[in-house]
Amino acid sequence: MKRIAKAVLVISCLMLFYWSLLILVLIIVERWVLSLPSSIIRSLVGLSLYGAWLYFVYVFNRYIFNKYS
Repeated sequence: MKRIAKAVLVISCLMLFYWSLLILVLIIVERWVLSLPSSIIRSLVGLSLYGAWLYFVYVFNRYIFNKYS
């Protein structure tokens, strides 16, 4: 039972970490990216920030799962 509780705690902490990073990206997009003059530049920068977040989550998950499995 302890292993299940530990796994649930780790997964919950990871999800909290990922949501916190996503909220940080949303704040950055809201504050700085949406103040850019051109719509195309705003779109490119915003999408690349979301892509960078997704890539970071993927790489971090691979690191965690390879290290602990």
